[in-house]
Amino acid sequence: MELKGLYLVVNPKQEQVQLLHALEKALSEGLAAVQIYNGWPANFSQAAKKALCRKIKNLCAKHNTPCLINNEWELLKEIPLDGVHFDSIPQDWLLVRTEIDRPFFTGVTLSNDLSLLTDIEKYHIDYLSFCSMYPSASVGDCEIVNPENVKSTLSRVDVPVFLSGGLTPENLFKFQEMNISGIAVISGVMNAVDPSAAVQSYKKPLRKKFNL
Repeated sequence: MELKGLYLVVNPKQEQVQLLHALEKALSEGLAAVQIYNGWPANFSQAAKKALCRKIKNLCAKHNTPCLINNEWELLKEIPLDGVHFDSIPQDWLLVRTEIDRPFFTGVTLSNDLSLLTDIEKYHIDYLSFCSMYPSASVGDCEIVNPENVKSTLSRVDVPVFLSGGLTPENLFKFQEMNISGIAVISGVMNAVDPSAAVQSYKKPLRKKFNL
């Protein structure tokens, strides 16, 4: 399955009924993938975490949309999630591959340090996501990415490359000349009054580029 277009990240701290409603609306408009961010509510038990992951995965499955977890790869052993997005490659990478023991998507966050690019094949990385293109409350831990590092990466790798952080329908034109595979968003869709309309507003400037 080719990853391209609008990649949606959901935050489990969002009220669950609202989260699932917004996600279902967004999925109905077509998404490249959905990532479950691992910023869990403080009172969440392990059972509650797994239950929410299953609900999100089931919604994604109805729309044939890959569903990934952020960092917590162990959940792939119990829940049929489609992959894991790492903030950085774990030191026990071989253990991860062995214990999951099935095909899965692997994504990794990049910033201005491009040293990972030499190990794309070694770590079976399926896509990369740059964070953060602009200041954003949703990705406050990311440094601002130099666009030249994005261009350099695009010239060196064959895997899909996404951009994230502070992206809006109004500023996407600045990246139209880059051969990216799509963008990742959180609050711009999940906190919108009308998530369906929000997805369409992002996809409109992407439509010509990705034939969405």
